[in-house]
Amino acid sequence: MQRIYEIKRRQESAPLAICVGDVHDVSAYGYVSHLPAGLLSRLLPGPVTVVLPRRADAPLSPELNAGTSTIGACSPQLRSCTICLLPSAYLPCVESQVSSVAQ
Repeated sequence: MQRIYEIKRRQESAPLAICVGDVHDVSAYGYVSHLPAGLLSRLLPGPVTVVLPRRADAPLSPELNAGTSTIGACSPQLRSCTICLLPSAYLPCVESQVSSVAQ
């Protein structure tokens, strides 16, 4: 995780979101039972990052967003990106903002 923060030039206190290949995968990382039925399917895939309470048993590094109780999750809208994510055992981390590096 440290290397990801270094590559992105982000402080460890700046949250990262995970990118999932399918909307149904979101529930493995964050609690979704409180959401209205069908909400995630209407939002994802698409240009939205949902922020949810992080599951204690989520298969994520404890170093990812350490000190926070939430996780951001997105699912790319482009079919080619989604296909690349489905067989992967690794979740790419995406920035939670457009850029964290001063221009």
